[in-house]
Amino acid sequence: TKWSSSKNGAELCSKKQIRFLDNLAGLVMPSGLLVYSVCSFQAEENENVIKVFLNRHNEFDIIPPKLPMNAKSLVSENHCIKTLPNLKSNMDGFFIVVFKRRK
Repeated sequence: TKWSSSKNGAELCSKKQIRFLDNLAGLVMPSGLLVYSVCSFQAEENENVIKVFLNRHNEFDIIPPKLPMNAKSLVSENHCIKTLPNLKSNMDGFFIVVFKRRK
């Protein structure tokens, strides 16, 4: 969670987020997009959530986000956007991934 460092808080949020994604998955049409975005940089709410989602919903793939050239450095090798709070970038911690449902 954004302002909590509690392991239990992150685990509780991740369970809710997985449930949200599970419920939304059935509403996405073939070739449609589902964006998962949270204001957290904890693995419990980010990489772990998308891993569980993809294991449950193999009809989805992660696709590279469309960003301007000056923001491409925010994208990881697995096509996720992850920012960390620090004084140099003046950014908060966020995680974003774009899923595309196969046809």
